[in-house]
Amino acid sequence: MARFVAEDVEKAGVVHHLWSSPFTVAFASSQCNGKNEVAGRSPTPLLRPTSRYCIFPGNTSWYRERKGMRLLIMCEHTLDTHFFRNVGDGLRRAGYHVIFASMKDSQAPAWMCDAGFEYFWLRANRRWRYPAAVRRLSRIIRDNKIEILHAHLHEATLLGAAVKKINPSVKYVAGRHYTDQLVLLKKPWHVAMDRWATSVADVVTVPCKAAKDYVVEKESAPESKVVPTYLGFDFNQFKASADGGAAIRRQFGLDGAFVIGCVARFLSLKGHNHLLNAFQQIVRKTPSAKLLLVGGGDSIKVQRLSRELGLESSVIFAGQRTDVVDCMSAMDVLVHPSVSELDPQLN
Repeated sequence: MARFVAEDVEKAGVVHHLWSSPFTVAFASSQCNGKNEVAGRSPTPLLRPTSRYCIFPGNTSWYRERKGMRLLIMCEHTLDTHFFRNVGDGLRRAGYHVIFASMKDSQAPAWMCDAGFEYFWLRANRRWRYPAAVRRLSRIIRDNKIEILHAHLHEATLLGAAVKKINPSVKYVAGRHYTDQLVLLKKPWHVAMDRWATSVADVVTVPCKAAKDYVVEKESAPESKVVPTYLGFDFNQFKASADGGAAIRRQFGLDGAFVIGCVARFLSLKGHNHLLNAFQQIVRKTPSAKLLLVGGGDSIKVQRLSRELGLESSVIFAGQRTDVVDCMSAMDVLVHPSVSELDPQLN
């Protein structure tokens, strides 16, 4: 499986470029190539190619030979991101029948409902529910005649590997979005489970060559199994509103301030502690400087550190936002201090 994938990518002449359109993402993800009220709506493609770097997958023999394959994309958390929206739209345009599933989100995102994608909730909100989720996903695969299962993130890839063991005929693709994060978090059991999921998968997709080298070296995966699929972005989706930046500055009292910003979930590996320590030195020289932190997750430890450093009045915790582009427009400097980051996306 992985062998013909690598050969066909080369034959197709696909241009992999970081600034390419979503179709580059979709085509690369298609290389390897429950149920609710969302099902049954007519498909409505949302995006058009926007970049000269894009080669539409419909022009390739690989696409023509495999058109109509049924693909299920699964993630452990939300699917309400630009990444999944672009991949779903691109794969649909390439001729695939795409179904989505989430382990923990009971409702399909609005964009998925509008586009008419079928969606399943696996009811795996707790780990003791994972065995039932494996059975549920296996039934979904059989009932919907799924030919390719593509799982994303750690726990979803473990669930997918278990399903592959039960349904050996389905082609299983494990999507890895990180390299050494679990090692840095000192979680040896999680590292071992990743290695197992890699051994079970037919193909492992990674967003860059460095990630491929890591999986091959650290997890003993055959080089032919690991396929880099470089990310693309549709910059038409990232436009601030006319008064967006100014409105954010007014909301948080930032008018006239020099604003340093960070957009990231509150996880230890995102490096908020390093940013705060550096910002303390900036405030000593520029007392009017402000730090705007945008992102969800548990920020208690970061808030405590800001108090210990005497930065309470200079740090703004904006929380999870849907107007991230406007927040970025309000910043003079955007910082991403992550300790380990493979495919940063400000979603």
